[in-house]
Amino acid sequence: MNEHYPFINPPLPYEYHAMEPYIDTQTMRLHHNRHLQTYIDRLNSILKDHPEYQTLSLE
Repeated sequence: MNEHYPFINPPLPYEYHAMEPYIDTQTMRLHHNRHLQTYIDRLNSILKDHPEYQTLSLE
């Protein structure tokens, strides 16, 4: 994820199937492409009306 607003969901640094047999490809895609993306979208949505926080990092 980039350091400041607007935040993005970068590609995974490994293939979706890299965690098999412990975590399957479908689960990795679901969590990265949907769940994490939803959190990022919500964060950006909240921050769009608060420019005073847009220059801050998540930390």
